[in-house]
This record gives sequence, C-alpha cells and structure tokens, in this order.
Amino acid sequence: MLSAIKPTRELVAQHVAAKSQGKEDRKVEAKRFQAVLLPLTDLDGQQLMSDIVYRAHETDVIFSRWAQTQLWNRARVPVQFYDRCSRSLQEKIFNEHIPKTKGTLLLRRVPKEDNLPTDTVIHVRAVLTDSYGIIDDDQVFTVALDTLAEQGVELFRRFEYDDHITRLFVDFPDTQIVYHGIEHQAGLLISNSETGHSSVWIEPSVHIPSCHFVSRSVLKGQGVECRVVHRGELSNERLKAMVLKAKEVAQVGLVQIAEAWDQMLPIARVLSFTRTMDAMPDRIREILEENWSHQEEISKVIAAREIILAVQDLPLFQRLQIEQAAGGFIGIFQNYQTRLTQIMEEINS
Repeated sequence: MLSAIKPTRELVAQHVAAKSQGKEDRKVEAKRFQAVLLPLTDLDGQQLMSDIVYRAHETDVIFSRWAQTQLWNRARVPVQFYDRCSRSLQEKIFNEHIPKTKGTLLLRRVPKEDNLPTDTVIHVRAVLTDSYGIIDDDQVFTVALDTLAEQGVELFRRFEYDDHITRLFVDFPDTQIVYHGIEHQAGLLISNSETGHSSVWIEPSVHIPSCHFVSRSVLKGQGVECRVVHRGELSNERLKAMVLKAKEVAQVGLVQIAEAWDQMLPIARVLSFTRTMDAMPDRIREILEENWSHQEEISKVIAAREIILAVQDLPLFQRLQIEQAAGGFIGIFQNYQTRLTQIMEEINS
C-alpha cells in the first residue's frame, strides 16, 4: 500500500496518472471459460502432480484472489470449499458451474507493466458484470481536484491506495477547533475502487492527528448523498454539490466529536460492541481487551480512536469497515440537521 502524508495537489495528480497507465479490460462470455488439468513432471518425465489452468478464448488466465472470489460468488460456490477440493475436483466444479453462469463478464486486467510479457497469459485483478460502469481513479480524482480547487480547498491530509481502493483525505480550511489539547478539523474523504469493492464515495469526515471519523450508514439514513455507483456519472456539478453538503455536515460532526470526548461508557459495553464487528480479527479484539482490562470506563472518542489505530495494518477494504463502524459507535452525524439548527441558534444568540 502507498500512503503519502500531506501530499500536494501535484503529487496526488502524479500518482493517479501513474496508476492509470497500462490498463486494459476484456469482456468474455461466461461460457467461454474453461479449466484444464495439466500434469507436471520432473526432468526425467516422471509425473509429480497436476496443476489447474484457467482459460478464456484459448488464453490462459491467472485470477487474483479477489477476482477468484468474485467469480465464484457469481456461480454461488463458496470459495473456501473450492480451495479445499483436489485439483481434479476443482476442474470438474469449474467446468460444471462457471460456463453456465449467464451473461458476459468484464475482466479487469492487471496493468500491462506488471503483467507477463505475452498476450497468451493475462492477469486479472477483478471479475465484474458487463453492466459495470467504469469510473476509474483518473476520472474520479481529476474531477475532484479541479472541483476542490474551484472551492479554494487544497489542503490534503493523506492520500493512500492499494490494489483495490484509493482514498484522499481533504481538510476544509478555517474549520479547526482545539479540544483536550487536540486539533480537530472538518474534512472530506474521497474514495473509489476499480475492482468492485465499493462505489465512489464523497463523504464528510472529522480529522484528528491520529485518525478520522466517518459514518456512511448514519448519513444514508438521513438522505445525504455521498455515493456514486459505478453506473452513474461523476460530473463537476454533482461533485461540487456533494462537497458543499459534506462541508456543512462535517462541521456538525466536529461539534459532535468534541461533545463525545466527555461521554463515558463502561468497558464491558465497548468490548461487546467490538464483538459485533465481523471485519475485526480476533487477535486485535484480544489486544484491545487486554489494553482496557485495567479500566472500568472509557471515553467514546478514545475507544473509537484506539479501535481505528489497532487496525491500521489491515488491508484497506477490511479497515474501512471497522472505521465506519467506529464512527457509528460514536454517533457522529446523527440528526445532523437538528444539530445544525441548534448550533446556528447558539451562534446567533
């Protein structure tokens, strides 16, 4: 994973442009897929074992783990079950189920510079339906950078990406407050996946030096538009409206986070919450439980912050699920419209 702290606009644009090079997609009818069992021999011609090769239109295909999972999900075959099968049984299952999958599949290839130097083998990073509308990072972040520049916003806190997800954290200027000696800032999180992990998200966030707080589910329940599905259109006008709304909501979240510092919860309740987080590995949950074992209660914000910091080494797609859950745990953005009215009344009085 690549991560840049306080990147410049130019650095973000440079990385996005580099990621867009060498991409190529291919559409293949599902019935064209085939698995072939090939014997492997030693130098003396003695058979050692058999290996399985996947083909599409006579071209060998090497699926990433994520692409393989997507393919089997379409065929409704548990990937964990397939992994445990023998090679001969895998060949039989593949040829029985995958070619019968209806429709045409979109194969998103690994960029050519990372591929084998031949067109007889392709490396596939994602398997999607042919109705999937491609909105790649170069489109999302080019439009985002231009729109933010028009709004006078060019303070970028962090830019990060891995093989599946790209994220840009933006600070809104003149929104800083200091609470408990820690600087809080209203911000924006822009994220996208080119491999089907998620849609384009333009969501409000609150940033402190060590982490950020977000909650898509809370905003969705209030009708706040944060999502662009990969069948829609990401125009400058639409993004501008989403950025303006995000700034308004994020500033409400700023006040809510400041208030949540003083809201204490029993440790038992926080631990019970972590057990509801399917994406959190047991080992991390056990570490948190050990760290909190000497405490009876803990601040909402401190608990959420420690949860987020504990999962920093996880893959982005797994980490973001936990970040979203932690934000919901705090209650950030809940009833934001009512809280905004209250805040404005307090300011006016």
